[in-house]
Amino acid sequence: MCSVKIIIKLMSRVIIFDICFVAGQTKICGVNFMMAHIIDISSQKGGTGKTTTAVNLAASLAIFEKKTLLVDCDPLGNATTCLGIDKKSLSLDLYGALVGDSRPEDVILNTELPHLSIIPSKFRLIHAEARLYRVPGKKKILRSLLASLQEFYDYIIIDSPASLNFFTVSALVAAHWVMIPFQFQIHSLEGLGQLLLVVRSIQKQYNPDVKIAGILLTMWEPGNANPPTATFKLLRRFDTRLFETVIPWDKVLRESLNNQKPVALYDINSRASKAYLELAKEIIEVLKLPEETVDNH
Repeated sequence: MCSVKIIIKLMSRVIIFDICFVAGQTKICGVNFMMAHIIDISSQKGGTGKTTTAVNLAASLAIFEKKTLLVDCDPLGNATTCLGIDKKSLSLDLYGALVGDSRPEDVILNTELPHLSIIPSKFRLIHAEARLYRVPGKKKILRSLLASLQEFYDYIIIDSPASLNFFTVSALVAAHWVMIPFQFQIHSLEGLGQLLLVVRSIQKQYNPDVKIAGILLTMWEPGNANPPTATFKLLRRFDTRLFETVIPWDKVLRESLNNQKPVALYDINSRASKAYLELAKEIIEVLKLPEETVDNH
């Protein structure tokens, strides 16, 4: 028996057919769909640029024509607001999908960017854990929800809360990769260590496949006394990949957030916009590599 692979791109999905030749007959032996990478943007400390990174990475991937879904998994709903969505007017959101009141595909909203969609959230999401209190496997519900949408996207970006709670754990259980935004401050190192321990715990208990995509240095001020190379050297003791891209502090970022737009739509020539576009390119390249290469940074 011999076989060949036929690769077809259809509706932004890559489909791989295994064609086998057996005893003079041609058969389709297997069909594989290349599914979305699910990336959780996670930090145990506020003020690291977590939501800013989730929104702008998702937007930058969309600019590169990667079909991207942003999932606002934080009851504060900041990622939703950052994309100009009025939370008061929302009738369908992540809460409804989690508790089974709405179908996952019905809560997805389009955005200004053709390749970017969002599952929005508002404060009622905080009640989801209580509503699901007696549901077996409730920490895996988000995972199942996103699995049902995976075939329609190239990337799914989750913005999870800056604390360890039900939603943070659910996001880690659902994710393939974890990106950790990090603003260098000495006391931030403790929070980083705690988060890495949480990820290892999730790997053992719920999701053995989740991996650390890397640590992202954010809000870097050009006049910082410690150059990025010195910070990188300190962070390498955590034995985790460090993204080459560094996100600079840029007042345009704050202006874009105040105007409820990704920075690329507000000022694509700004330092911050260029940095997030570079990060998107780096993510695309890194996640093409074999997993052991990613882990060994």
